[in-house]
Amino acid sequence: MGLAGILALYLTQLIRLDHANWAMLTVMVMMNSHYVGATSIKAINRVIGTVLGAVLGVWVVGTYSTAPTIFLPIVFVVIAIATYKFGQFPASQTPYAYFLVGNTLIAVITFALYDPNNVWRIGISRALETLTGVAASLLVSSILWPRYAREEFVGATRSVLEILDEFFTKEMDAYLHQRVRSEAELERIKVTFVKRMSALRNLFRAAAREGNKFRLHLPNYNGAITALVNLFQAGLILERWVPAEAPLLDRVKTEIEGFAAAVSDELRKLQAFHAPGQSIPSSRLSEAYDSLEAKYIEVRDDGSIISAPSEIGTSFLGHFAALQQIKEDLDVVREMITGLPRVGHPPPPIRKAWALIPEIDMFWLKTGLKGGLAVAIALLLMRWIHPPGSTALPLSAWLFTIGSRVSLRAGTSGDQRVFQRLAFATVLYTLAFALLVLLTPVLANYGVMNVTLFLILFLYGFFSARILGLNYGMNLALLGVSVFVALNPQVPVSTKTIYSSFLGLLTGLTIAAVISRVIWPVLPQRILRDDLLELIAGLKTILSSGAVSEKAQTRLTVIPVEARQAAALIYIKEDSTIEKGRLERMIMGFQSVGAKLRWLVRERQELPAQVEALIRPRIIELKAELMRMLEKFEHCFRTGDCRVDFPTLDHAKQSLLQVVGEVREKGLLRQESFDVVVRSMDFVNRHLATADAFIRCAERVRALRIDRYWGDWFL
Repeated sequence: MGLAGILALYLTQLIRLDHANWAMLTVMVMMNSHYVGATSIKAINRVIGTVLGAVLGVWVVGTYSTAPTIFLPIVFVVIAIATYKFGQFPASQTPYAYFLVGNTLIAVITFALYDPNNVWRIGISRALETLTGVAASLLVSSILWPRYAREEFVGATRSVLEILDEFFTKEMDAYLHQRVRSEAELERIKVTFVKRMSALRNLFRAAAREGNKFRLHLPNYNGAITALVNLFQAGLILERWVPAEAPLLDRVKTEIEGFAAAVSDELRKLQAFHAPGQSIPSSRLSEAYDSLEAKYIEVRDDGSIISAPSEIGTSFLGHFAALQQIKEDLDVVREMITGLPRVGHPPPPIRKAWALIPEIDMFWLKTGLKGGLAVAIALLLMRWIHPPGSTALPLSAWLFTIGSRVSLRAGTSGDQRVFQRLAFATVLYTLAFALLVLLTPVLANYGVMNVTLFLILFLYGFFSARILGLNYGMNLALLGVSVFVALNPQVPVSTKTIYSSFLGLLTGLTIAAVISRVIWPVLPQRILRDDLLELIAGLKTILSSGAVSEKAQTRLTVIPVEARQAAALIYIKEDSTIEKGRLERMIMGFQSVGAKLRWLVRERQELPAQVEALIRPRIIELKAELMRMLEKFEHCFRTGDCRVDFPTLDHAKQSLLQVVGEVREKGLLRQESFDVVVRSMDFVNRHLATADAFIRCAERVRALRIDRYWGDWFL
């Protein structure tokens, strides 16, 4: 970051450009992308956006600057469209060009309004200044310490496999020895898995802009993420076991121990997948599973399972089905990891991508309208009121208005407490003003100026290197550095000029704060509410249709990640730590429900006709109760009050177990193959496990006090 900034400053001085701050702004935005391919694509898009924005700026100022009733609506519409298209498909590269259309349009208008006769010269100057920043960023990021998203994705995948290894080791040990697990330890593992998957998903979002080599294989990366989640889901079924299983478990204990060791060995081999093009060594997973299956068949054939009580036999065979699923999911994970693109190695085959149908994104539509309004108000103040530092006003108003949702991922709580942040910005810029006044004589030396700028940019790059997106503090630093360079302290700068520049920034921040907080504010609690409602709607669709697409499954995997990020940023006045812990457990509860439901429908079970006739009515009854519980959840989050009674599932569960006993007493499965028996019992066990997940989730929802912070009360 520091070297790119110094290079951009040098180039602007070399070719005698007027305003090096626009080149510096370009550097700070582009270098935030972190990855080599991302910088290259952003450079291309920045050229396109810069040229188009400059042309639009020249046209609108040259034609309509004296007709405000036409000029302002045109600017409003262009900025609104640019903002909307920027956010509509955040994982693609094309929308970035739309952002740059708005950015360059503002840059041209800001200066050309005061000198419309030289609008073409101003437009060309802004374009050249921006392209100078593009060249500096591309040169430095491509040559010095390049970062490749493809390799970092593989590294993040290994960290997920590491926690999965620990998870399966503890789960298998608890099941084999029928010992009570430490709930605190299990919760720690689950939280760690969710956090590492969140990091993997955030890296995926950021890396989606890396370039064609990454984007062409997005289905491969999505497949890897989905495979890891499915593997974790398969392990969750091991949580549900009956102590009375011990006599049956002792019969297969040796084989399960061998299978558990093979699972751990496979996970370690997957973690050691380092060099591009390196093949993963084979493991003994298949042999261990075959031995395990043969032993289960032996236990089944001697009548031990049939003679056991219904709940015990169902649980015992259900666990075998879970182990079978773990084996199958590990095979898929191996295939997905092998199919990840690597740097310096021929690309793997491209998996079939989803058919993306453009949809109207209401959030970004509202954000676009807010951004257009902020710029229109700023230009109105510039043109007819002439506030101090007006050239900094439109850009700061726009950036801080549209950055609310994006900044949530970077750790800022959206528009919540935006006026407190405005007060903080006022204090910070006041201190910067005082410091700059004192240092201006020293900064007149070219060497001192360069060293100071390098240190500022180095610190900015160092502390923002692991942050995906731009948070409020980063935006403050970005615009502050831009103003610092624009002042050009190498020549005498009056105190009034410095004061006016920072006052212009604060005026823009004030416009953004008012518009953001009053019109469709982006609040973490509302983001959390919308995420939960979307999650519940997806779960209702799965429950009613009995199917889930890969796209829907991926979305249901991502929603809890976004919900956790929003929940962590909610301002809760009393017992904040305790309530946020409840929110965390509630989100994990919904994640478990989603995992169980998706697992429930991954493979449609075909049961023998007589068994189907007995079990299906009870399954329908249980699903009706689950649907009623989801509707209760939905009502709770819409009204903001979870102090309600949820439907009980005990009767539906007992009815299902009674039917299993009836199937056993009538001997309906005695003549069936072992695979059919396992599928039948697994079918029942999956539904019972799903019901248990709903019950736990209901307990966690009921414990919440969202009535204290669900509304829009705190400024």
